[in-house]
Amino acid sequence: YNSRSPAPVLRYSKTMAAPAIFYTLIYPLEIKKKDEIKASFSNAKLRGRIIEPERAGFIEARLSTGSDYYLVSHDSVCEKEYGPFIFNGKQAFIRCNHDSTFRKIILIGGNFLIYNGKKIIESKGTIENIEIEFSAQGKINIFTSTELEKLKIGTAVNKSTVTSGNRINELVVE
Repeated sequence: YNSRSPAPVLRYSKTMAAPAIFYTLIYPLEIKKKDEIKASFSNAKLRGRIIEPERAGFIEARLSTGSDYYLVSHDSVCEKEYGPFIFNGKQAFIRCNHDSTFRKIILIGGNFLIYNGKKIIESKGTIENIEIEFSAQGKINIFTSTELEKLKIGTAVNKSTVTSGNRINELVVE
C-alpha cells in the first residue's frame, strides 16, 4: 500500500504476415518472493503431425511447486497431442506437482483428457466447463457449469472423498 515498484517489461518484435497470435502468461507473484518461472511453448500434434501454432499449441510453465500446462486449440475440436497430454477440447489448464500428481484440472469443451497414455477424465457428453481440484489429503472437488450424465476420473482416489454436487448423474472413480 502507498508504494510502487517498477514491473519487469518484456519487449518483442517481429515482422510477419497477419494474423499474429501471442500466447501470454501472467503470474501474480509477491515482489519479495523470487520464484523462478521457466516457460516454453510447444506445437500440438494431430495424428503425429505438427500443427501450426495459430491452430493449436501448449505452454508448460515450470515453477518451484511443479508444472502448469495450458492447452489451447483455435480450430475444430478433435483429438490432439499436447506433449504428455491428449485432449479433444478447446482449452485446458493442468497443474501438477513435481511427482506428476494432479492439483487442478480445468477443461473447456471436449470429453476426455489423457496423460501419459492413461485416461484421467472421460465424460459421456461434452464438457462445457469443469474444474477439478485435488487436495493433498486425497480429496477431490468438482465444479461443473452444466449437468453431465456420466463422468469417469481415472486417478488414484477414494470415491468417498469426491465432492461433485448434483450436476453429475453418475460418477465413476477408477
